[in-house]
Amino acid sequence: MLRDHVAPDLELLADHLASSLVGPVADPFAPEMVVVPTVGVRAWLRQRLSHSLGVTANISFPLPGRLRRLVLGGGGDTPDPWEEASVAWVVHEILLRPPRGLDLGPAGVPPKGTTRYRRAARLARLFDHYHVHRPEMIRRWVEVSGQDSSLGDRRWQAALWWAVRERIGSPSPPESVPEALARLRGGDPRPDLPPRLSLFGFTSLTPDLVALVAAAGEGRDVDLYRLRHLPPPISAAGPGHPLGGSWGRQSVTFGRLLDELAPEREVHEIDADPAPATTVLSGLQAAVRRGRSEPSLPPADDSVQVHGCKGDTRQVEVLREVLLHLLAASPDLDESDIVVLCPDLQRFAPIVEGVFGGPAAPDGPPRLRFLLSERRPGWSDPLVAAASGLLGLVGGRYRASEVLDFLALEAVSRRFALDPDEMDTVAQWLQDTGVAWGLDVGSRARWGLPDLAQSTFASGMDRLLVGVVTSAGTLETGPGGVVPRPIRGDRTSLVGRAWAFVSTLARVEAMFSGEKTLAGWVEALRLAISVVAAPDPESTDGDVRLESILTTMTREAEVSLGDSANTAPMDLAEFRAAVEVRLEPRVGGAYFGTGSITFASPASLAMVPREVVCLLGLDDDALSAGSVDGDDLLSLAPRDGDRDPRAENRSLLLDALMSARRHLIVTYGDHDLARNRPRPPAVPVAELIDVLPATTNRPVEHHPRHRFDPANFAPSDPWSFDPRALDAARVSLRSVAEAGEYERARREDRRLAAEVLTSEAPMIDVGGLIRMLQRPSAGYLREAVGVGLRSPAESTPDLIPITDGPLTRWQRHSRLLELIDEAGCHSSPGPLISRWRAVERSTGTLAPGALG
Repeated sequence: MLRDHVAPDLELLADHLASSLVGPVADPFAPEMVVVPTVGVRAWLRQRLSHSLGVTANISFPLPGRLRRLVLGGGGDTPDPWEEASVAWVVHEILLRPPRGLDLGPAGVPPKGTTRYRRAARLARLFDHYHVHRPEMIRRWVEVSGQDSSLGDRRWQAALWWAVRERIGSPSPPESVPEALARLRGGDPRPDLPPRLSLFGFTSLTPDLVALVAAAGEGRDVDLYRLRHLPPPISAAGPGHPLGGSWGRQSVTFGRLLDELAPEREVHEIDADPAPATTVLSGLQAAVRRGRSEPSLPPADDSVQVHGCKGDTRQVEVLREVLLHLLAASPDLDESDIVVLCPDLQRFAPIVEGVFGGPAAPDGPPRLRFLLSERRPGWSDPLVAAASGLLGLVGGRYRASEVLDFLALEAVSRRFALDPDEMDTVAQWLQDTGVAWGLDVGSRARWGLPDLAQSTFASGMDRLLVGVVTSAGTLETGPGGVVPRPIRGDRTSLVGRAWAFVSTLARVEAMFSGEKTLAGWVEALRLAISVVAAPDPESTDGDVRLESILTTMTREAEVSLGDSANTAPMDLAEFRAAVEVRLEPRVGGAYFGTGSITFASPASLAMVPREVVCLLGLDDDALSAGSVDGDDLLSLAPRDGDRDPRAENRSLLLDALMSARRHLIVTYGDHDLARNRPRPPAVPVAELIDVLPATTNRPVEHHPRHRFDPANFAPSDPWSFDPRALDAARVSLRSVAEAGEYERARREDRRLAAEVLTSEAPMIDVGGLIRMLQRPSAGYLREAVGVGLRSPAESTPDLIPITDGPLTRWQRHSRLLELIDEAGCHSSPGPLISRWRAVERSTGTLAPGALG
């Protein structure tokens, strides 16, 4: 029997699940299976059940994909060739070497700027969606052997899928569904499924899983513990509360899907005890659960806070101050009670580490313990970062700035024993020797510049090595005609290590030439990392993460391609794309009981109850649903249960709102820094603000641009906890005698800014515009203040000088005239000019070609 337990709170569902698990079963040693939607819910549920039951053992907590494989007969440790990653390799092979007569349509030629592997990975993702949401369409493709003319100009997808089906040689999951449903309805006791099955914490399920679960309920006990924040019954028109109507669409769709595919289920409503609404947050939650706007909510308080900030960094700084205020006001609150959900955590993670991390200082703000639960593998593993950086270098131009960035990676600088000061010295040497791009002459030849050694790493290293053993005067060269760059004796060792690094890069470049099989590329990458990077000697992981990525990638290809996975050649671009796909951030684990503030994506922890729930970076870019894939057949005829990124994002916001116990904190960017204009909040944030004015005096707190703004340190109500920012604010006010004068100065600044914006814009050159777009802060200082900053491009030029500007030409000619005067050869300066030209060209300051 399928029983549908519905509750508005995850803790209520967990308590009912615990009481169900202690109930007797026919076999006391039979394992329990509780399917969970995310790893975050799994971690929380394990902890909750251990507190409720005392001992939690013999219980597995698989994700929905694992349940699907068990029901369809793919259980155990046998690899599934229809896994998305394995299918991507099959599609990739077909795109590279299509079978005779197969019309791939637009898929046969990848768009410019992409690779066939990335195209294959996207098509494999589409096919996986079809398996889940349109199994009947896949079964029709099987009946017609991929010749589905009803698709019109998209019929190539059916033909390509059928080619994948023939290449794999085993039935696809949709083909196994009818047999699996019949088997489950007949009560077939499959050894992989326990006699009692539970699904916990779901707010939605795909249609195929709903059908499988409903069929399983006809032969065994199946309990669905469903989280629903909206009131029953949910009408097709949607609930009455504004937030419920906008943020709860996914719950409405899921309810209709269950009524359609599992109409015979038993529904058990679990009602929460109606606690009085004492805060704005609890009143808002109660209003959403009742499905109507409350005529009056509790008086204004700080339980729901919306903060408008100017820039990403300012959002994190404001969030830190808000959390410090809450911790100071509530002694029973600690960091482990706080979760920060960020839709674009990869963008904010470096800022979080900079604002929340760093060493403690007596004159700095109070430290808060924090944990980033989801990062790109390369950000948390130095060897993975080195592998990613190396793949970005090999086969390329080896620009000086890119090579220096690679050398600065932790694992690479450790291999060559370089500290930060020595890195600065190496960067200065590259500038002094005129290194721009290219390892050597051979590296340049691939880009159509044969026999041009000027400004390569080889020429730069030659000048440094010769400079170790000799020095030359004006217009003199060392051994081999090389102009030495003088090196102090205490820097000899550093020159040797720099040379070792460049020569190692040349060896690695040779390893990555030509075409190789997947196994050949993997082995080349392993060998290359062993010579250019070194693991942390204090780390117990070593190269485990990188080796896991490479091993998994090889296994996925072998599962679907068999022996041909190690015989079919592929080029470097395809291998690079395959590795990069596996380095993309995914929803990761969640950690509890660490005593730290947890930063995670909403998909991982939105529904998990916490005392303080923070939503960081709720901007339009982070909440956008993205563009619709033009090849997606599901978009032609949408159905209930199809993926809807917009509804999913808003459902996660609703989960976050309802899971907060004491405080809900929201930050968003309220200013466009590039255009210096106010920016309205994203639609979901505006919808939240709209329900707050009736109960809150200031629904949105707008913060100044800088943390050292004097407004953050008002004597009557100081906001910031940062002593350093307070010192900076005092300095900024030192020349202002009175607060009134300070306000008048600010009004005058705004008036002048308005005049500048409304005045006729002056003409600017293209170079200045490019500099402003590339480095806005430096461009502003240069154009408006007259302060010039040396840019990284100026420190490590990536371009060979092709033409000389008037100033450069004048300086060069002036030096030549001075040399002629010193030599006293006005009547016959030819030999001196020849030596001067050779020296100038060797130093990399003279443009190639004839000197005129």
